[in-house]
Amino acid sequence: MVDRPRIRRFDIRAYLDERGVGYEEAGAPNVGDGYIGVNCPFCDDHRNHLGIHLETKRWKCWRCATSGDLFDLMRYFEPRISVDEYRERLRGRGSEGELSFLERVQEVMDPSPVARRISPSRKSRVPLPREFAYIDELSEPRFAHDPARLIGLRYLENRGFDMVTAVDFELGVCAIGPYMGRLIVPVQDEKGQQVGFVARDMSGKARVKYLVPPGFERTDYLYSIHRVVAGAELVLVEGVTDVWCTGDCAVATLSSALSPVQLRQIVSRRPLQVTIMWDGDAIAKAFRTAERIRPFVPRTRVVPLPFGADPASLGKGRVNQLLNGEGAHPQKI
Repeated sequence: MVDRPRIRRFDIRAYLDERGVGYEEAGAPNVGDGYIGVNCPFCDDHRNHLGIHLETKRWKCWRCATSGDLFDLMRYFEPRISVDEYRERLRGRGSEGELSFLERVQEVMDPSPVARRISPSRKSRVPLPREFAYIDELSEPRFAHDPARLIGLRYLENRGFDMVTAVDFELGVCAIGPYMGRLIVPVQDEKGQQVGFVARDMSGKARVKYLVPPGFERTDYLYSIHRVVAGAELVLVEGVTDVWCTGDCAVATLSSALSPVQLRQIVSRRPLQVTIMWDGDAIAKAFRTAERIRPFVPRTRVVPLPFGADPASLGKGRVNQLLNGEGAHPQKI
């Protein structure tokens, strides 16, 4: 059984401080009594929606519903921590207790808990909207002057992409409905089967740039993972346009965080090297993520980008230069 008294005495603030993780105390926005709040690494959260209970050390993100206990939290920061090491950490902070090995094996292998599942849930698969229309259908006479498709193509061209991108990534639009005025980007699993989508605002005026349909958990998938050749280099970026700009070696986390499910998908590709090229304002997270990947892929590196920049804004030529080590300036974190 888990020794709850010693878990209660575990100094969670000191543990987070040692790893450079900022947190807010009760009374701060989105942080209730008896909790501390951190930015959730499993979703695109910047407002401390992940609350950690100071007594039980159980945690949950009130934005994406990912949850777990103290062991789960340690496994996020230290993917290879064993049960024995977990016990030692508790002893080191004045705790000692019996932890059932079978309980922990069951937690790691059972795909039902949200925070610890290692395979995507079937429930997180969402079909494309009924109003979805492929942009590449503009080549057909009956759709040649379709306004919605033309707006989608124009948006791509203004971002440096073209019809080839629309065809390769099966991009579409919706003329009506909740996703009208957005570029619909299908998301596939490791086998290339469509499992969900993200909807990108094309007007530049929407309060929310990307919409994710209800029921689709983007932390379950790496965008474009099915295109990556096993045993080759893998480039980890944040957004879908970053993938289009980088090439078939790139996959996107769809946020500045890497979930345990996504980490498994990377490892399963047995990449020769992993290069993290996240947006310039996520450089600290990129280096921490590299430390999580390196035990599985020793050749893991971070290519820092200027603050406020992402691969898509830099363009294909500059991205290739950075990947080849031309003009890159590594930063120490």
